[in-house]
Amino acid sequence: MPDQVTAPLVGALADLDDASIVYGKDAKELRDAATEALVNVWRDARQSTSQLAQQFNQGSSTLLSGLNESCAAVSSRIEALPVVASCSPDGQIPKIQSFSGSGENVA
Repeated sequence: MPDQVTAPLVGALADLDDASIVYGKDAKELRDAATEALVNVWRDARQSTSQLAQQFNQGSSTLLSGLNESCAAVSSRIEALPVVASCSPDGQIPKIQSFSGSGENVA
């Protein structure tokens, strides 16, 4: 792409060197070539940005899909675990006797 970007400038600068006097016609040609080069750079940057955004979106979709699959697998494994104990008691909970002495008179 660099050759395509600078091609308009190469043609415009071919007849000029550092000591050349720039006349109106030459200035217009340089201006037009610089404008064309800038438009080429803009188009290239726009295309590159579009491709990068598309790759980013595809990568994000892939990651999201993988995350969803992983969460579903974890959920399936958790649901497959057997229940070992029940948290709710059958009947009344036995009352704990409160401490009422120092323990010195225990035989």
